[in-house]
Amino acid sequence: MEYVEIRATGSTAGDLHSARARLVENPAWKLVWLLSTMKDRNERILIEGFYDDVRGPTPEERKLLEINGWDDEKQMGVLGVKKFLTGVTGVAALQRLLYQPTCNIAGISSGYTILGGRKTVLPAKAFVKIDCRLVPNQRPEDIFQKIKRHVEKQNLEGIEVKDFGGVAPSHAPLESDISTAVINAAKAVYPQGPGLQPRGDASGKQGPWLGTQLGIPGVSSGIGPPDWHGHAPNEVMTVDHFLNGIKYVATIYANYAAV
Repeated sequence: MEYVEIRATGSTAGDLHSARARLVENPAWKLVWLLSTMKDRNERILIEGFYDDVRGPTPEERKLLEINGWDDEKQMGVLGVKKFLTGVTGVAALQRLLYQPTCNIAGISSGYTILGGRKTVLPAKAFVKIDCRLVPNQRPEDIFQKIKRHVEKQNLEGIEVKDFGGVAPSHAPLESDISTAVINAAKAVYPQGPGLQPRGDASGKQGPWLGTQLGIPGVSSGIGPPDWHGHAPNEVMTVDHFLNGIKYVATIYANYAAV
């Protein structure tokens, strides 16, 4: 992942009465104009070179996608949506989830944002936080520089781009010893066995630290219930899943130690 913040400032030290919008620039509009150049309505990221290092699945990885058991209706139910972006479905939806980078607006703020009421202002500043989920072989530092160059090309005054840090993508082969140890542990602990994916859809520093810095294959797995609501206020774990998770991790250790 690469995380950036883009700040837009106007020519005044503080907010003004909105009637002055006839004469004074509004940094919130500058931010809107800028963001509209970064991604189109077809979900295509317009930052030059953004997709240069993206690779699709290998034949082996494509087979994993096809046997994964992806269920459109179930996944839409979990997400609370009636369709996926661009109308993608089936294995193509899973491939998009795992092999396409993102340019997501994580938060945006400017001026008067309190619910209800009415306060007419011309804000003095605006900012947006953007996270880009990356895939092999993209590099966070390279993506940041491409975003920065894109912003500079728009020739908007008072725009600042800050690098809030990134996590490099990492990938381990399915036939690695650690992958085998985890797969066999899942088969031993869970009757249904593992559901395999060639990579994850979110970030975690464990894999990149091992893979990109030490050259050691790493994998990721979970132990929670299907509707665990990860990172949400109502994140949940059951006792049974917790206890099975302990057995699972212990079995992974035993399997890997025996290699």
